[in-house]
Amino acid sequence: MVMAIMGAGPAGIITGLNLLKEGHNAVVYDRFGENAWKHAKCSGILSEKALKEFQKIVPLKHIKTQTRLNVWFGNKKVEITPKQHAYVIDRHELDRLLVEKFISSGGKLIHKNITPQDVIHFSKQANPYIIGADGPVSTVAQTFNFPRFTHIFKTGQIFLDMPEDYDDSVNLFLDCKGLFGWSFPKKDKLEVGIATEKNPSKELKKLLKRLNLKYTNSPTYHIIPLGPRKKFAKTDNNTQIFLVGDAAGHVKPTTGGGLFHSLIASNILTHTILNNNTPEYYEDMWRKKQGLNFSTMRLINRTINFIPDSLYPLAGSVFETFKMNKFLAEKGDMEDTRFLNIHNLIDFIL
Repeated sequence: MVMAIMGAGPAGIITGLNLLKEGHNAVVYDRFGENAWKHAKCSGILSEKALKEFQKIVPLKHIKTQTRLNVWFGNKKVEITPKQHAYVIDRHELDRLLVEKFISSGGKLIHKNITPQDVIHFSKQANPYIIGADGPVSTVAQTFNFPRFTHIFKTGQIFLDMPEDYDDSVNLFLDCKGLFGWSFPKKDKLEVGIATEKNPSKELKKLLKRLNLKYTNSPTYHIIPLGPRKKFAKTDNNTQIFLVGDAAGHVKPTTGGGLFHSLIASNILTHTILNNNTPEYYEDMWRKKQGLNFSTMRLINRTINFIPDSLYPLAGSVFETFKMNKFLAEKGDMEDTRFLNIHNLIDFIL
Protein backbone atom coordinates (compact mmCIF):
# COMPACT_ATOMS: atom_id res chain seq x y z
CA MET A 1 0.00 0.00 0.00
CA VAL A 2 1.33 3.44 -0.96
CA MET A 3 0.56 6.08 1.72
CA ALA A 4 1.82 9.34 0.22
CA ILE A 5 1.22 12.58 2.15
CA MET A 6 1.91 15.84 0.35
CA GLY A 7 2.83 18.66 2.71
CA ALA A 8 4.74 18.77 6.01
CA GLY A 9 2.54 21.27 7.84
CA PRO A 10 0.58 20.24 10.95
CA ALA A 11 -2.24 18.57 8.98
CA GLY A 12 0.13 16.34 7.00
CA ILE A 13 2.51 15.56 9.86
CA ILE A 14 -0.24 14.78 12.38
CA THR A 15 -1.88 12.45 9.87
CA GLY A 16 1.51 10.79 9.35
CA LEU A 17 2.08 10.46 13.11
CA ASN A 18 -1.35 8.89 13.59
CA LEU A 19 -0.68 6.34 10.84
CA LEU A 20 2.78 5.51 12.20
CA LYS A 21 1.29 4.95 15.64
CA GLU A 22 -1.03 2.32 14.13
CA GLY A 23 1.77 0.52 12.30
CA HIS A 24 1.40 2.02 8.82
CA ASN A 25 4.29 3.35 6.77
CA ALA A 26 3.69 7.01 5.97
CA VAL A 27 5.89 9.06 3.68
CA VAL A 28 5.60 12.86 3.65
CA TYR A 29 6.78 14.93 0.71
CA ASP A 30 7.46 18.64 1.04
CA ARG A 31 9.29 21.14 -1.15
CA PHE A 32 11.20 22.41 1.91
CA GLY A 33 11.93 18.97 3.37
CA GLU A 34 12.89 18.99 7.04
CA ASN A 35 12.95 22.80 6.95
CA ALA A 36 9.23 23.04 6.23
CA TRP A 37 8.64 24.42 9.74
CA LYS A 38 10.62 27.57 8.89
CA HIS A 39 7.99 28.65 6.37
CA ALA A 40 4.87 28.68 8.57
CA LYS A 41 2.90 31.95 8.30
CA CYS A 42 0.10 31.47 10.83
CA SER A 43 -0.09 34.04 13.64
CA GLY A 44 -0.22 31.31 16.27
CA ILE A 45 -3.08 32.13 18.63
CA LEU A 46 -4.68 29.03 20.13
CA SER A 47 -7.63 28.46 22.41
CA GLU A 48 -7.01 26.62 25.67
CA LYS A 49 -8.74 23.58 24.15
CA ALA A 50 -6.45 23.64 21.11
CA LEU A 51 -3.30 24.16 23.16
CA LYS A 52 -4.07 21.13 25.33
CA GLU A 53 -4.67 18.94 22.27
CA PHE A 54 -1.33 19.89 20.71
CA GLN A 55 0.44 19.38 24.03
CA LYS A 56 -0.77 15.77 23.97
CA ILE A 57 1.34 15.33 20.83
CA VAL A 58 4.43 17.49 21.45
CA PRO A 59 5.80 19.47 24.46
CA LEU A 60 4.55 22.81 23.14
CA LYS A 61 4.95 25.85 25.37
CA HIS A 62 3.00 29.04 24.91
CA ILE A 63 4.73 32.42 24.71
CA LYS A 64 2.00 34.47 26.30
CA THR A 65 -1.49 34.24 27.80
CA GLN A 66 -3.91 36.73 26.31
CA THR A 67 -6.63 37.80 28.74
CA ARG A 68 -8.13 40.82 27.02
CA LEU A 69 -9.58 41.46 23.59
CA ASN A 70 -10.49 44.81 22.07
CA VAL A 71 -12.97 44.57 19.19
CA TRP A 72 -13.11 47.71 17.05
CA PHE A 73 -16.33 48.57 15.23
CA GLY A 74 -14.87 51.45 13.23
CA ASN A 75 -13.75 53.91 15.92
CA LYS A 76 -15.93 52.25 18.57
CA LYS A 77 -13.97 49.95 20.92
CA VAL A 78 -15.67 47.12 22.78
CA GLU A 79 -13.62 45.34 25.44
CA ILE A 80 -13.99 41.62 26.10
CA THR A 81 -12.24 39.73 28.91
CA PRO A 82 -12.87 36.09 27.99
CA LYS A 83 -13.34 33.43 30.63
CA GLN A 84 -11.45 31.12 28.28
CA HIS A 85 -8.07 32.69 27.63
CA ALA A 86 -6.20 32.63 24.34
CA TYR A 87 -2.55 31.57 24.10
CA VAL A 88 0.13 32.88 21.79
CA ILE A 89 2.49 30.17 20.57
CA ASP A 90 5.60 30.13 18.43
CA ARG A 91 4.18 28.59 15.27
CA HIS A 92 7.64 27.73 13.96
CA GLU A 93 8.34 25.83 17.18
CA LEU A 94 5.10 23.85 16.84
CA ASP A 95 5.89 22.82 13.28
CA ARG A 96 9.51 21.99 14.17
CA LEU A 97 8.45 19.81 17.11
CA LEU A 98 5.94 17.95 14.94
CA VAL A 99 8.48 17.32 12.18
CA GLU A 100 11.09 16.11 14.68
CA LYS A 101 8.63 13.75 16.33
CA PHE A 102 7.52 12.37 12.96
CA ILE A 103 11.11 11.60 11.95
CA SER A 104 12.09 10.19 15.36
CA SER A 105 9.00 7.95 15.23
CA GLY A 106 10.25 6.34 12.03
CA GLY A 107 8.47 8.52 9.50
CA LYS A 108 10.16 9.43 6.23
CA LEU A 109 10.17 13.08 5.12
CA ILE A 110 11.36 13.54 1.55
CA HIS A 111 12.57 16.88 0.23
CA LYS A 112 10.72 17.12 -3.07
CA ASN A 113 8.63 19.69 -4.90
CA ILE A 114 5.68 17.53 -5.93
CA THR A 115 4.35 18.09 -9.45
CA PRO A 116 1.11 16.86 -11.05
CA GLN A 117 3.19 14.24 -12.86
CA ASP A 118 4.47 12.95 -9.51
CA VAL A 119 0.93 12.72 -8.14
CA ILE A 120 -0.22 10.81 -11.22
CA HIS A 121 2.78 8.47 -10.80
CA PHE A 122 1.75 7.72 -7.20
CA SER A 123 -1.81 7.07 -8.33
CA LYS A 124 -0.60 4.22 -10.58
CA GLN A 125 0.88 2.25 -7.68
CA ALA A 126 -0.92 -0.66 -6.01
CA ASN A 127 -3.76 0.44 -3.69
CA PRO A 128 -2.58 4.05 -3.46
CA TYR A 129 -3.69 6.52 -0.80
CA ILE A 130 -2.86 10.10 -1.69
CA ILE A 131 -3.29 12.73 1.01
CA GLY A 132 -3.14 16.36 -0.03
CA ALA A 133 -2.03 18.48 2.91
CA ASP A 134 -0.25 20.89 0.60
CA GLY A 135 -1.99 24.18 1.37
CA PRO A 136 -4.74 26.19 -0.33
CA VAL A 137 -2.96 26.06 -3.72
CA SER A 138 -2.93 22.28 -3.59
CA THR A 139 -1.22 20.32 -6.35
CA VAL A 140 -3.22 17.25 -5.36
CA ALA A 141 -6.51 19.16 -5.63
CA GLN A 142 -5.55 20.59 -9.00
CA THR A 143 -4.35 17.27 -10.39
CA PHE A 144 -7.60 15.48 -9.55
CA ASN A 145 -9.86 18.42 -10.48
CA PHE A 146 -11.36 19.10 -7.07
CA PRO A 147 -13.72 22.10 -7.05
CA ARG A 148 -12.10 25.44 -6.35
CA PHE A 149 -12.75 27.38 -3.17
CA THR A 150 -15.78 29.63 -3.36
CA HIS A 151 -14.13 32.30 -1.18
CA ILE A 152 -10.47 33.12 -0.58
CA PHE A 153 -9.08 36.00 1.45
CA LYS A 154 -5.68 37.57 0.99
CA THR A 155 -3.62 38.36 4.05
CA GLY A 156 -0.69 40.59 4.85
CA GLN A 157 1.21 40.62 8.13
CA ILE A 158 4.20 42.48 9.47
CA PHE A 159 6.29 42.41 12.66
CA LEU A 160 7.24 45.79 14.12
CA ASP A 161 9.18 47.01 17.13
CA MET A 162 6.87 47.13 20.12
CA PRO A 163 5.47 50.66 20.74
CA GLU A 164 6.11 51.87 24.29
CA ASP A 165 2.46 52.74 24.88
CA TYR A 166 0.94 49.46 23.59
CA ASP A 167 -1.58 48.13 26.13
CA ASP A 168 -0.77 44.40 25.66
CA SER A 169 -4.23 43.49 24.32
CA VAL A 170 -5.26 41.65 21.19
CA ASN A 171 -7.03 44.11 18.89
CA LEU A 172 -9.47 43.05 16.17
CA PHE A 173 -10.64 45.59 13.57
CA LEU A 174 -13.89 44.41 11.98
CA ASP A 175 -14.36 47.07 9.31
CA CYS A 176 -11.96 45.50 6.79
CA LYS A 177 -14.41 43.75 4.43
CA GLY A 178 -12.98 40.30 4.73
CA LEU A 179 -12.10 38.69 8.03
CA PHE A 180 -10.56 41.51 10.06
CA GLY A 181 -7.41 43.39 10.88
CA TRP A 182 -5.43 42.55 13.99
CA SER A 183 -2.58 43.59 16.23
CA PHE A 184 -1.09 41.83 19.23
CA PRO A 185 2.25 41.46 21.03
CA LYS A 186 4.40 38.46 20.13
CA LYS A 187 7.62 38.14 22.10
CA ASP A 188 9.30 41.54 21.75
CA LYS A 189 7.47 42.44 18.53
CA LEU A 190 4.05 43.70 17.57
CA GLU A 191 2.29 41.68 14.88
CA VAL A 192 -0.08 43.66 12.68
CA GLY A 193 -2.07 41.96 9.97
CA ILE A 194 -5.04 42.11 7.66
CA ALA A 195 -7.25 39.52 5.97
CA THR A 196 -9.31 41.06 3.22
CA GLU A 197 -11.06 40.56 -0.10
CA LYS A 198 -9.41 43.75 -1.30
CA ASN A 199 -5.74 44.58 -1.98
CA PRO A 200 -3.90 43.33 1.16
CA SER A 201 -0.93 45.68 0.66
CA LYS A 202 -3.17 48.72 0.43
CA GLU A 203 -5.38 47.64 3.34
CA LEU A 204 -2.36 46.88 5.55
CA LYS A 205 -0.98 50.37 4.88
CA LYS A 206 -4.35 51.84 5.89
CA LEU A 207 -4.36 49.83 9.13
CA LEU A 208 -0.79 50.87 9.99
CA LYS A 209 -1.71 54.50 9.39
CA ARG A 210 -4.75 54.08 11.62
CA LEU A 211 -2.48 52.74 14.36
CA ASN A 212 0.08 55.51 13.75
CA LEU A 213 2.72 52.91 12.87
CA LYS A 214 5.25 52.82 10.04
CA TYR A 215 6.90 50.09 8.00
CA THR A 216 10.27 48.98 9.39
CA ASN A 217 10.51 45.79 7.32
CA SER A 218 8.67 43.98 4.55
CA PRO A 219 5.26 42.34 5.08
CA THR A 220 4.51 38.76 4.09
CA TYR A 221 1.44 37.78 2.11
CA HIS A 222 -0.54 34.60 1.65
CA ILE A 223 -4.10 33.38 1.12
CA ILE A 224 -6.71 31.83 3.38
CA PRO A 225 -9.62 29.70 2.13
CA LEU A 226 -12.87 30.68 3.80
CA GLY A 227 -14.35 27.29 4.62
CA PRO A 228 -14.18 23.89 2.89
CA ARG A 229 -14.29 23.00 -0.77
CA LYS A 230 -17.61 21.62 -1.96
CA LYS A 231 -15.78 18.31 -2.24
CA PHE A 232 -12.48 17.37 -0.62
CA ALA A 233 -12.26 13.58 -0.91
CA LYS A 234 -12.98 11.09 -3.66
CA THR A 235 -12.01 7.84 -5.35
CA ASP A 236 -10.43 8.11 -8.80
CA ASN A 237 -10.16 4.68 -10.41
CA ASN A 238 -8.27 2.71 -7.71
CA THR A 239 -6.79 5.80 -6.06
CA GLN A 240 -8.19 7.05 -2.77
CA ILE A 241 -7.65 10.80 -2.51
CA PHE A 242 -8.07 12.90 0.62
CA LEU A 243 -7.54 16.59 1.18
CA VAL A 244 -6.92 17.85 4.72
CA GLY A 245 -6.11 21.15 6.43
CA ASP A 246 -5.81 24.25 4.27
CA ALA A 247 -5.90 22.12 1.13
CA ALA A 248 -9.44 21.04 2.04
CA GLY A 249 -10.42 24.40 3.54
CA HIS A 250 -10.58 23.24 7.14
CA VAL A 251 -10.16 26.85 8.22
CA LYS A 252 -12.49 28.81 10.50
CA PRO A 253 -14.57 31.28 8.44
CA THR A 254 -14.59 33.66 11.40
CA THR A 255 -10.85 34.05 12.02
CA GLY A 256 -8.98 32.10 9.34
CA GLY A 257 -7.44 29.91 12.04
CA GLY A 258 -6.82 26.35 10.93
CA LEU A 259 -4.51 24.63 13.42
CA PHE A 260 -7.09 23.05 15.72
CA HIS A 261 -9.46 22.19 12.90
CA SER A 262 -6.66 20.62 10.87
CA LEU A 263 -6.00 18.40 13.88
CA ILE A 264 -9.68 17.39 14.04
CA ALA A 265 -9.75 16.62 10.31
CA SER A 266 -6.48 14.65 10.54
CA ASN A 267 -7.97 12.47 13.26
CA ILE A 268 -11.13 11.83 11.20
CA LEU A 269 -8.97 11.01 8.19
CA THR A 270 -6.82 8.57 10.16
CA HIS A 271 -9.92 6.84 11.53
CA THR A 272 -11.23 6.52 7.97
CA ILE A 273 -8.03 4.91 6.65
CA LEU A 274 -7.55 2.56 9.61
CA ASN A 275 -11.09 1.24 9.22
CA ASN A 276 -10.75 0.81 5.43
CA ASN A 277 -13.54 3.29 4.81
CA THR A 278 -13.88 5.32 1.64
CA PRO A 279 -12.86 8.93 1.00
CA GLU A 280 -16.58 9.72 0.80
CA TYR A 281 -16.98 8.41 4.36
CA TYR A 282 -14.22 10.78 5.51
CA GLU A 283 -15.97 13.77 3.99
CA ASP A 284 -19.37 12.71 5.38
CA MET A 285 -17.93 12.30 8.88
CA TRP A 286 -16.25 15.70 8.73
CA ARG A 287 -19.48 17.38 7.62
CA LYS A 288 -21.48 15.67 10.38
CA LYS A 289 -18.96 16.81 12.98
CA GLN A 290 -18.05 20.24 11.63
CA GLY A 291 -20.52 21.24 8.91
CA LEU A 292 -23.01 23.17 11.05
CA ASN A 293 -20.20 24.79 13.04
CA PHE A 294 -18.52 26.08 9.88
CA SER A 295 -21.83 27.19 8.34
CA THR A 296 -22.60 29.26 11.44
CA MET A 297 -19.14 30.82 11.33
CA ARG A 298 -19.66 31.68 7.68
CA LEU A 299 -22.99 33.35 8.54
CA ILE A 300 -21.26 35.42 11.24
CA ASN A 301 -18.65 36.54 8.73
CA ARG A 302 -21.28 37.50 6.17
CA THR A 303 -23.25 39.45 8.76
CA ILE A 304 -20.20 41.47 9.81
CA ASN A 305 -19.31 42.24 6.20
CA PHE A 306 -22.90 43.25 5.40
CA ILE A 307 -22.67 46.26 7.75
CA PRO A 308 -21.98 49.54 5.89
CA ASP A 309 -18.76 51.26 7.02
CA SER A 310 -20.66 54.25 8.42
CA LEU A 311 -22.77 52.01 10.70
CA TYR A 312 -19.97 50.06 12.39
CA PRO A 313 -19.82 52.39 15.46
CA LEU A 314 -23.60 52.06 15.86
CA ALA A 315 -23.30 48.27 15.57
CA GLY A 316 -20.67 48.35 18.32
CA SER A 317 -22.97 50.37 20.57
CA VAL A 318 -25.84 47.94 19.97
CA PHE A 319 -23.43 45.06 20.68
CA GLU A 320 -22.62 46.62 24.08
CA THR A 321 -26.20 47.62 24.87
CA PHE A 322 -27.35 44.02 24.58
CA LYS A 323 -24.29 42.95 26.62
CA MET A 324 -23.05 40.63 23.88
CA ASN A 325 -19.47 41.38 24.94
CA LYS A 326 -20.24 40.00 28.41
CA PHE A 327 -22.08 37.03 26.91
CA LEU A 328 -19.08 36.19 24.71
CA ALA A 329 -16.72 36.62 27.66
CA GLU A 330 -18.78 34.19 29.75
CA LYS A 331 -19.95 31.61 27.20
CA GLY A 332 -17.73 32.10 24.14
CA ASP A 333 -15.75 29.32 22.50
CA MET A 334 -13.06 30.15 19.93
CA GLU A 335 -13.48 26.81 18.17
CA ASP A 336 -17.19 25.98 18.32
CA THR A 337 -20.34 28.02 17.75
CA ARG A 338 -22.71 25.73 19.65
CA PHE A 339 -22.64 28.15 22.60
CA LEU A 340 -24.75 30.49 20.40
CA ASN A 341 -28.08 28.96 21.36
CA ILE A 342 -31.30 30.15 22.95
CA HIS A 343 -30.68 28.22 26.18
CA ASN A 344 -27.34 29.94 26.80
CA LEU A 345 -28.75 33.36 25.90
CA ILE A 346 -31.73 32.98 28.27
CA ASP A 347 -29.52 31.57 31.00
CA PHE A 348 -27.17 34.53 30.64
CA ILE A 349 -29.95 37.14 30.65
CA LEU A 350 -31.65 35.61 33.70
